[in-house]
Amino acid sequence: MWIGYLDSQGNATSRILEPARMEGGYLTAYDETRAAVHRFALHRITGVAGL
Repeated sequence: MWIGYLDSQGNATSRILEPARMEGGYLTAYDETRAAVHRFALHRITGVAGL
């Protein structure tokens, strides 16, 4: 899936993800853009689309 995301400084980024779980206000996913597992704060996600 694709997400639009605001980083901690408020900069907009795009990520390609393989979601694993959502809990406690976070999405845990494999971030293909950075080749690592990452936790994304849900309130910082600005858009979502399937690939």
